[in-house]
Amino acid sequence: MANTKTNPKALVLIADGTEEMEFTITYDTLVRADFDTTSAFVYATEQGAKASPATSITEATIMANSGARITIPNAPVATCSRGVKIMADTVFEYSRDSDSNEKFGPDKFDLLVLPGGLKGAETLANTNTGVPRLVREYLDKGKYVGTICAGSLAARSADLPRQPITSHPAVKSELEPAFDYSEESVVVSGKLVTTRGPGSTFAFILTLVELIQGEDKRLEISPPMMFPPKTPWNAPCQISAPVVLGDYRAWQGYPTLSLGNQYYVTGVNLVPVSPASVCNPTLQSCLAWIFLDNAFPSAASLFPTSRVIPMSSEVLNASGEDRSLLNAAEAEYTIGSNYLSTATGELSERDREQTEARLLQKLDRRMYYLVFTVILSRVIRYNVAAAQPLGFDKDLQLDTYLFSFVLSGFYVGYFTGAIFSCILLHQKISRPKAYLSYTLMAMGLVTFCTGLVTTYYQALLARFLQGFLEPLYFLCTMNYVSKWYKQNELVERVGHVVCGNFLGIGMSYLVATIWSVSKSGVLELPSWSWLFFVEGGVTAAAAIGAMLILPSLPDDRTISWLSSAEHVLARGRKSNDACDLPIDATLGLSLTLKDGKVWYLIAIRFLVTLCSSTALLYPPLTETMGYDTPVTLLLCVPPWLFAAALSLLQSRYSTEVQAHRGRIVLPYYVGALGFIIADATIHHAGFYPWLFLMAQTEIGNGIFYVWVTLVAGGPLAKQVMTLVFVTTIPHEYEDLADPGLRASGKHTLWRI
Repeated sequence: MANTKTNPKALVLIADGTEEMEFTITYDTLVRADFDTTSAFVYATEQGAKASPATSITEATIMANSGARITIPNAPVATCSRGVKIMADTVFEYSRDSDSNEKFGPDKFDLLVLPGGLKGAETLANTNTGVPRLVREYLDKGKYVGTICAGSLAARSADLPRQPITSHPAVKSELEPAFDYSEESVVVSGKLVTTRGPGSTFAFILTLVELIQGEDKRLEISPPMMFPPKTPWNAPCQISAPVVLGDYRAWQGYPTLSLGNQYYVTGVNLVPVSPASVCNPTLQSCLAWIFLDNAFPSAASLFPTSRVIPMSSEVLNASGEDRSLLNAAEAEYTIGSNYLSTATGELSERDREQTEARLLQKLDRRMYYLVFTVILSRVIRYNVAAAQPLGFDKDLQLDTYLFSFVLSGFYVGYFTGAIFSCILLHQKISRPKAYLSYTLMAMGLVTFCTGLVTTYYQALLARFLQGFLEPLYFLCTMNYVSKWYKQNELVERVGHVVCGNFLGIGMSYLVATIWSVSKSGVLELPSWSWLFFVEGGVTAAAAIGAMLILPSLPDDRTISWLSSAEHVLARGRKSNDACDLPIDATLGLSLTLKDGKVWYLIAIRFLVTLCSSTALLYPPLTETMGYDTPVTLLLCVPPWLFAAALSLLQSRYSTEVQAHRGRIVLPYYVGALGFIIADATIHHAGFYPWLFLMAQTEIGNGIFYVWVTLVAGGPLAKQVMTLVFVTTIPHEYEDLADPGLRASGKHTLWRI
C-alpha cells in the first residue's frame, strides 16, 4: 500500500465464496493507481463479525520481502469460489448500535468495492453483516461504491432508489424489479458503479480509477498492464481498417457527433450503446456513445480514438438512401474523453430544439386522447346528478336525503380509492397505459351497470365503485403526464387535463339533455338508464383506444412513432427531475403530516372543493328559472364550456408556475364574487350569468396541482401523498328540498 497521505483510500470487502479474479484484479489495480487499499473479511454469520467461525480463522504462513517465512496466527483467510485462499488485511466489524461505522465508514475511505461470487455476494448482501447499510452510508456521503457480478445484490439489500444497474445474468431476475437493469458491461449511475463479471472487471476498476484519480492516472497505469491493442481502456488505440459509412436512418440519433459546427456520422464498425448505461450527472447529457466492435463498454471518458467521416448538416437531414451525398472524404479525428465529457457529443442547440419541438408535437397529439378519457371520467362523476331530472330518484323511490347519500357515496369511494392508488403509485407502475386502460374499462362497465339498478342499495354501491375507480385513474393520469413532460411544460399539459374536467361536466349535462327529450325511454327502459348505457359503453370503448394510442414510458425502446433521436431525447429530458430519495409510503406520510405548507394547501383545496360541489347543484339551480327539463339541463352546459375555455387560456400562458401564483388565486376571488351575487339574485332574471362566475372556482387547478408538488418537494413518496391528501378532501352535497342557494345560507358563506 502507498504511504502518501494524500492518496485516496479504498476498502475492498471479501468473504468466503468471493470470486478470485474480481477481488485480485480490483485490489491490484487500485494499488497500481496509488490508492491506500485495505481488504476486510466479512463473516457469514447472523451476528456479523462478533462470532468468528473457526473455518475462516487459520494460522497463515507468508513469505516476507526478505525471504523469511512468517507465521500469522488467527489470520482472516477467505476461501474463494474456486478454492483459492486469500488472506484479508483485517476483519470487517459492524455495530448495530452505532449510527455510523467509525472504522470502515465513508469518513475513512473514498471508495467501497464489493466483488461477486454468488456465495460471497450473498454474505455481503445480508443485512446482518452491516454491509448494505455501509453501502447506503457511502452513497449518502457522496463516496463511490462499486459492485461486481453478483455483488450488486447488496444494492437491493441497501434499498437504493431505482436507477440503472448491471450484474451477472444469474442474479438479473432478483434486481430487475427494483432497478433499471442494463446489459452493458459497466454502468455508472451517480456514485454507484456496477459491472457484470470477471471479464469486465478491468474496465470496471479503470473506470473508477479515472472517476476518482482522473484520466491521467488511468493512462499512466494502463500501458504497463499490456492490454490488447483494441481494448477500449487502452490508450492510444488507432483504427487501421477504413470506416464504411452506414445508413443514416438506421443510426439516427446515437452515432451523430458534433464538433463545433461540424457534424459527423460514425461508420458501421462502431457500435452505438444506450446512454442509459452511463448516468453520472457530469455525463447525463451525452447522446452519442460509441465503442469498437466486441469491446467492453465503459464510461464515456474511456472512448478510444475513432475514425469518423465529416458530414454537413444537409447530408444529415438527407435520406439514407441518397448514397451520392454520402461520398464524403474520409478524415481521421481524435475523439477523446475530454471532448465527450464536456462537449457531450450531442447535436447543436438549434437541432436539439427542433428535435424537442417535433417530440412535443407528436406527444401532444397522443396526449389529447388522454384529455378525451378525462372528459369521460368526469362525465361519469356527474351522471347521477344529470340523471335526477330524468326521474332517477323517483324511479328508485329516493327521497332528498337518500339521493344525497347516493351522491355522497361517490366521495366515500373516492377517498378509499385514493389510498389504494397511493399504494400502487409507490410500486412504480411499469405499464401505466395498460393500467389506465383497464381502470377506464372498469369505470365504463360500472357506469353501464348503473343503468340497471332498481334499489337504493344498488345505486349506492354503484356510486361507491365509481368513486373508488376515479382516483385510481386520475392520480395515475397526473403521474403519467409528469413522466413525459419537464416541469416547465407540465402547467400547460395539466391545464389541458383540468380543461377536460370542465368539458366533462358540461358534456354530462349535454348528454342528459339529449335523452331527456324521450321521457318514455326506449325499449321500455327509462331515459336515465340509457344515459348510463351510452356513457358506460363509450367509456369502455375509449379504454380500448387508450391501449392503442397512449404512449408507454420513455424508457420503452419499442415506440415506433419516435425517431431514434427523439427517443434518446425523451429519455434524457426527465433525468434531471429524478429524486434520489427512496420511494417509501411510511416516509411520505410522515413528511407530509409534518409539513405545515401541505396543510395550508389542503385548507385552500378544501374551500375550493366546497365551491366545486355546486356543480352537482346546477340542475336544481337552473330549474328555479321555470323551464322544462331539456332546457333546464341545457342551461347547465354553457357555464362549464366557458370555464373550460378560460382554463385552457390560462394554462397556455402560465408555463412558469413560480412567476404566476396570482393566476391560481384570481379564479377563487371571481368564484366568490359569483356566489355572493348569485345568492342575492336567486329569483331574479340576472341570476343565470353569475353561474358562469361560480364555475370559475376550479380554473386555477391547472397550475395548483403542479404547484402542490413543487411546494411539497422532497421524495416522490411525499409528493404523491400530498397530492392524495389534496385531491381527497371531503365534498358536500346540500339538501335539495329547496334548490335555491338561500336554503343553505351557512354553506354559501363557507364557500365564500
